[in-house]
Amino acid sequence: MHLASYRFFTIPELAVKLGDFVGQTTIVKLMRTNRLMNSVFSACLYKSISCRSFYFPLMESEDGLRTMAKNAHHVRRVNTGLLFLSFYFHCRLAHQKGRAYMAGTSLDRPCWLPLPQALRLSMVPLPPMPNLESLWCSSTHLWEDISHSSLDKSTNYGREYLPMLYWITRDTPNLKKLYFELYIESEQQIHLLTKMISELRQLKTLVLVIYTTEAILPKLPLAIFYSCPPSLEELNLEFGMIGQLHVRFQMNPEEDAKWDGTWDLQGPQPLPRRQGPLTDLKRLKLGLLEKSGMTTSDLMMLISDCPNIEVLAVPQSGAQTDPVALGLFIGKMCPKLRYVQPSFIRDDYQLFVTVINTMPPNTLQNLSTYSYGLDVPTMSTMIERHSSCLRIVNLEGYPHLTSTLIRQVLVHCSALEELRLYPYKANTAPLTLTDAAAERWASNKIKYLQLRITVPDLLYLKQKKARPYFNRPEPLVLTDAEREQFALLKSLYTQIGRQRAMEILDLVAVPEPTSVKAKASGFVFPAFPAMLSLGTWGPDGRPGYLRLLGGLSRLRKLYGSFQMYSDETVLTVGRAEVEFMLQHWERLEDAEFYARRVPLRPCFQYMQEERPSLNLYHYR
Repeated sequence: MHLASYRFFTIPELAVKLGDFVGQTTIVKLMRTNRLMNSVFSACLYKSISCRSFYFPLMESEDGLRTMAKNAHHVRRVNTGLLFLSFYFHCRLAHQKGRAYMAGTSLDRPCWLPLPQALRLSMVPLPPMPNLESLWCSSTHLWEDISHSSLDKSTNYGREYLPMLYWITRDTPNLKKLYFELYIESEQQIHLLTKMISELRQLKTLVLVIYTTEAILPKLPLAIFYSCPPSLEELNLEFGMIGQLHVRFQMNPEEDAKWDGTWDLQGPQPLPRRQGPLTDLKRLKLGLLEKSGMTTSDLMMLISDCPNIEVLAVPQSGAQTDPVALGLFIGKMCPKLRYVQPSFIRDDYQLFVTVINTMPPNTLQNLSTYSYGLDVPTMSTMIERHSSCLRIVNLEGYPHLTSTLIRQVLVHCSALEELRLYPYKANTAPLTLTDAAAERWASNKIKYLQLRITVPDLLYLKQKKARPYFNRPEPLVLTDAEREQFALLKSLYTQIGRQRAMEILDLVAVPEPTSVKAKASGFVFPAFPAMLSLGTWGPDGRPGYLRLLGGLSRLRKLYGSFQMYSDETVLTVGRAEVEFMLQHWERLEDAEFYARRVPLRPCFQYMQEERPSLNLYHYR
């Protein structure tokens, strides 16, 4: 080893930081180098464990489980499904029994804990993970879990995970993030869930997806909210009704009574109740509350406990809520609010609009909406109210988009960093070339820019007795219409070239609505005229504006109308342009220059050889 490298790897605290930036394959190779590297990087290898459905090698390897037992204290993140959680529970239970046997005592097992099942896999006792910080457990692959042969399935299969999770988390005092999908249909389960949450004193992020019944749903939102610890910074609660997926786990009344009798709750007890507001909470999302029976007063009381939230996903409006009154309350009660996420119900926009228009002017930083009922004047008013503070504008899917509205965003939003306007292959609401070039854009901090711009056919039509500009001999004589269009194009390219922070440019040239080509569904021009060409010198030379984009040194991705095998670009983009791009766009990773079926021209073969990691093909 080189001396500097050797010194780097002999400092464990420094070397272990490398593990956050390399994959597990690289970590394994480093561990195989020598004993020192093995001891240093074993912590990195077991820092994150992923054992999702249909990926069960850890459960099926005795050696792997024994190694995991030795490195359990290194584990920080676990991403798993319900099956592995159950398997880990049984291994933990075996470890507890072993310790109790060695100490000559009996295992203290709560009565609500499910009885162990017969495993069909080799089981290795596993110690707790005391340094676990993140636990992500999804049940979206529930049927795949069931298909695995490791466990005998009982009728309680869907209910047992909450007690298992609670028992496991009692030994994870440093848990900061918890994502869990679960099934709740009784008050006993509500009590156990809220008790578990209240005991996670270091918890910062809580994401729960709960499937329940209409009888239980009204009791859940406030019970969970008031059990959250004061340390919480993000709360995301999604509620869904029990569907076909859960039918096999539902019990008849006799089974319900038998199951409820196993809970050791020592008689009726009040639910855990937090004292004081959630002053650290920054992000709040409550989903599917229209069936919860929550009133406007309930939601106001909940919001008043979150004075410092910055991101709010507004709940769906129910029959017992007044969206205007609630919106006025939220706008005044949450002075630090920076992003309001609309309801997923497309016509449910009243609460969203009221909150934004009640907030103090120029405080909203992220405007994202797809509400069908939101008209253009209302949208324009919201943009104008917060124009100097808006950093992200995402109007993907908004059906009433106009060129004037897009121009307003570009010309008035001085802090703009990200502009997303169209879902992939959208055919509506482009920005006209005149609007794009009319006024200087207010922001020079744009990192992500997505625009569809109308370009007149004049530069592309091969009229009788007239060749396109790029196929004429020099000295080049342009018509008045061509000179006017090139002036507008140059202004557009200058606007883009000023965005020195640009990382992703998604720019598509489309025909004008009155054009014959516009009638063809999904038609886009292959390239912007002269945009990626250096042109030729002289007053009568061929125009080229690539130099205007030389300052985009942070550009990573180039999407849209940048085809390098069109009639125009074959004649106007060559080796000089390629060398210019290599010199000025050193961070470029993806550029949609070619379709897979089209061979690269020699100049772009050179580009690929100079930068092998650069993708030159369409990926969409």
